[in-house]
Amino acid sequence: SSVTSYKANVANSVSSLKVKPTAADSKATVTVNEEAVASGSEVSVPLNVGENEILILVTAQDGTKKTYTLTVTRAKSSNAELSNLAIDEGTLAPVFASSVTSYKANVANSVSSLKVKPTVADSTATVIVNENEVASGSEVSVPLNVGENSIEILVTAQDGTEKTYTLTVTRAKSSNADLSNL
Repeated sequence: SSVTSYKANVANSVSSLKVKPTAADSKATVTVNEEAVASGSEVSVPLNVGENEILILVTAQDGTKKTYTLTVTRAKSSNAELSNLAIDEGTLAPVFASSVTSYKANVANSVSSLKVKPTVADSTATVIVNENEVASGSEVSVPLNVGENSIEILVTAQDGTEKTYTLTVTRAKSSNADLSNL
């Protein structure tokens, strides 16, 4: 009871913490972050990423106050995965799965650009397609040359973890053997 400052670390997946302060004297009152709590009762406290200060104020029957501070650090997200990858022409092979990082697609010669739509699994992650940052779930147009075209999709998690997905798109050669004039 003489120690008034505590620290704890939790994983990013922990979005709230249950705190159960119990007063030494049954006549004392307890508040957690300025919210009255019955002594010995649990209260759920939401956690932001980073440091969260939880103030527990105990007020004795005579008005004497003592504040306990619990600093809980919630880790940043390390999720650098896509939840979906879509293209407007051709078909991804294999079918999209977040654990698979290499895809192929074939398109007709008439397709000179491809719209790529990457969606991140964690809203705090960022995504870059061929060195251009795009918003998750937005389409970006990528020009295609005849033959193989490599499209890199880099996902960066909130904590800096990176994962690269590669899409190899093969644009067919022209089959036009016609004269335009004679």
